[in-house]
Amino acid sequence: PAARLPNGHGASDAPASPPPMTEKPATPPASEWPKSAAPGPALAVSSAERPPTAPPTAGASQRMRSLGKPTEVSVTLALEVVSMQLTTSFRMEAATLQPCNPIVSVKMDERRELNGVPLENGFRLGAIELFDDGRIDTMRLVPTHQPPQLPAAKSSFAIGSMSLERTNSHPNLQLTSPGNDAMRVLLTTQCELLAVELSVAFEVVAVVLQARGTTVVVRNVQGGSGAHFALEGVELSPKAELRALLVRAAGSR
Repeated sequence: PAARLPNGHGASDAPASPPPMTEKPATPPASEWPKSAAPGPALAVSSAERPPTAPPTAGASQRMRSLGKPTEVSVTLALEVVSMQLTTSFRMEAATLQPCNPIVSVKMDERRELNGVPLENGFRLGAIELFDDGRIDTMRLVPTHQPPQLPAAKSSFAIGSMSLERTNSHPNLQLTSPGNDAMRVLLTTQCELLAVELSVAFEVVAVVLQARGTTVVVRNVQGGSGAHFALEGVELSPKAELRALLVRAAGSR
């Protein structure tokens, strides 16, 4: 109760009313805080509380797929002619080829922005994947970091044996190589760059190419124009490595 005046008169005995409530000032936005009043950093999580991160596995690689406009490349392989079929007019109808060297030459298409950059490099032919119908889908190539050195082509074919084969109701002369002096040819096929595999050190481990169609060019002379053939059959080893190819002259069916 309020204190009485000295003469006994004055304020009543009623309790004093509480002081009026005032509104709490609104908290200014964070942008207006002074540096001394800014909130401290969030609580950091110690390394003991973080989930452990697995170390990179030795030899692990990451595959980066090509996006946007595809990059066209041509792949040239050196092959030996195991056997060939000739028509009655002694034109080549078909041939069975085997790789004589795992090194292939990969050449990029001509592009203006690649001035001064070597467009041809050497690779080692790796695993091949096929479609259900036996056509080549993709090829994995491992860079050799050296210019391609393919065996020289040979235009002569040594005959080991002969037989008469009937293909599409037409008799063809089947010639088989003796094996010790096989004819060599260069086969070129067109592909697209599908993906690049990188190591943990961001070095190119391999490139993956996707075949474009089944038409190939076969040359028996270095630098020659060659002839167009259709890739008709592919034989792979249990490790998906190339073992043999069957090509047929384009338009001979």
